[in-house]
Amino acid sequence: MCEDRIALLNGAEAAFATASGMAAMHWALCSILRAGDHVVASRTLF
Repeated sequence: MCEDRIALLNGAEAAFATASGMAAMHWALCSILRAGDHVVASRTLF
């Protein structure tokens, strides 16, 4: 229900809520990366 309201407020098709910013980063990266992919990031990514 929370995600539905956020999506409605933003005019989006859907929304996804996480408990923390790190969980959001993890979810976002895991949704686009595949086995064998590499991520190049600084130590201050988050």
